[in-house]
Amino acid sequence: MADIIDTAAEIEELQRNAALSAHRVNRNAVSAERCEECDETIPEPRRAAVPGCKTCAECQGVIELRNKQRGGPVKERGMIFNAEMVRAILDGRKTQTRRIMKNQPAGDYPDTPALIRNVDGGFQWYGHYGESSIFNCPFGAVGDHIWVRETWAQLGNEDGCPIDWNDNLVKGGGPEAARIYRASCEQKEGNYGLWSIPDDAYWKPHTDDLQYDGTWCPSIHMPRWASRLTLEITGVRVERLQAITLGDICKEIGCGLYDFRPATYGFQVWEELWKSIYGEENWQANPWVWVIEFKVVPNVQDNPA
Repeated sequence: MADIIDTAAEIEELQRNAALSAHRVNRNAVSAERCEECDETIPEPRRAAVPGCKTCAECQGVIELRNKQRGGPVKERGMIFNAEMVRAILDGRKTQTRRIMKNQPAGDYPDTPALIRNVDGGFQWYGHYGESSIFNCPFGAVGDHIWVRETWAQLGNEDGCPIDWNDNLVKGGGPEAARIYRASCEQKEGNYGLWSIPDDAYWKPHTDDLQYDGTWCPSIHMPRWASRLTLEITGVRVERLQAITLGDICKEIGCGLYDFRPATYGFQVWEELWKSIYGEENWQANPWVWVIEFKVVPNVQDNPA
């Protein structure tokens, strides 16, 4: 019995030491000279204070906030974008999107406006009428992914059966079937309604003067496996719709500051764009919106179903 107790004590001691060593700072570890996230030089004081560090203090803060908000593995959610916005994303011109908050704050009046603050990685309304419970953005936290839903189509043979890019039948369609995206196709003059498919694109093999005359599938019906664009959320905040700045208008619409002459024209363009989608009444209501900043990342599908 004594031998069993001694053996158990030794195993417990080994486990304890292993757990402690996992959190013990290795003072002999060599710190990186450049941040692996932003590629900026890591200051010498940080390299000396945090042996073995691989990121600058700013990037490390973003990583820790992302992990805190996420509380687990990366989550993916689909989001609809129209053709013009998809083209702007592909060109690297669009890096923001605004979506109306479903639950607008109660008691939000001119004389007692609602305010919002960050609490433990989430958001909270507060003001004259008290405060709300903490809530999170339904589209994800920093570090989560958004897969773009856009208008698309599967190619088929004369009988309408799905085929791949080598004209082989693909039973039932799916990830192996050839697919195209309306944002990257165009109707050229004299094509009589046919859609010209680009000869070369990163999402398809090379083709020569291929045209499409079928119907398009609405973006809302796009499955995950058909998406070609994945976005990583880099920032989330809440603000009034009309509180947008000229710089953010450029990030939303996908243009440059000097495209607006005078500068006030940019706000007019933003107003007209919003009204064309959500209507005059919504613009006048000036709702609270989610402001989601993002960057394009490799389209790795963890769950293609």
